[in-house]
Amino acid sequence: VSPVEAQSRLNHMIDVLANGGVTIAANVNAFTPVSTIQALRELPLDWVFIDMEHGPFEPRTLREFVLALRAPDGTFPVTPVARVAANCSEIKFNQWQVKQVLDVGAAFGVALAHCDKREWVEEGVIAMRYPPFQNDDSQRPRGLRGFGPTGAGIWGLTGAQYAQVADLWPLDPNGELLFIPLLESNEAINHLGSMLTVPGVGATVIGTADLHADMGFAGQSGVPEVEAQIQKAAEIAGRLGVPIGLPAGSAAEIQRRIAQGFRIFIVGGSPATLADILRDLGRYK
Repeated sequence: VSPVEAQSRLNHMIDVLANGGVTIAANVNAFTPVSTIQALRELPLDWVFIDMEHGPFEPRTLREFVLALRAPDGTFPVTPVARVAANCSEIKFNQWQVKQVLDVGAAFGVALAHCDKREWVEEGVIAMRYPPFQNDDSQRPRGLRGFGPTGAGIWGLTGAQYAQVADLWPLDPNGELLFIPLLESNEAINHLGSMLTVPGVGATVIGTADLHADMGFAGQSGVPEVEAQIQKAAEIAGRLGVPIGLPAGSAAEIQRRIAQGFRIFIVGGSPATLADILRDLGRYK
């Protein structure tokens, strides 16, 4: 589970996934001190999952987090990805949340909660993409994101340069944005095959706590009926070649889930706790 050594593109998380690697994230929210974000940048993590669903939706705080994750040389060895407040079903009428995250916060990825249907996932793609260039090979789904890249400078780019790379991988092989629909219901697992074939989906993550709640086991974990759906999702994603992940609480759990085909992990806890997990995985001395 070693991270990719060299970063060949702006989005380190895409770098790792494109090369078949495993990605590990820290889970933070708007209440997390900026000093903690700076400490996370020094760990051999791949990305940071910034939760703006259960915490306050604050683009200004997100921008501070992104700046704290930028290394002195201007690169992002740890990729910021934000989960916005609106559910997947609501994003058609709340594209402004995605737009503010990408423009003001200049995050490299967006996760949407409770993606249960193909058409909802398509709306997420539409919200993240600019309208296509005239010679664009990937015209559909046609983006509706308004052009105002105020955060392009955080990437070290001009607005025109940003427009060339601010598209969704792997739909655009040169795209530096990652769209992650979250699977948090039985319905989502049952519709997963159609959702993951939406052009523009880069990865998916199972919200195991919400999946337990949806199936009638709120507050529990490891319920066999829920685990069966988790394994079903892993099989579908693997067959379609879409990286899939879930939360994890220990190095042993991560190793077990890697053997099941999972490649994306979100871990909570302090930087010290994360360092211990990364050390157990052989990433950190």
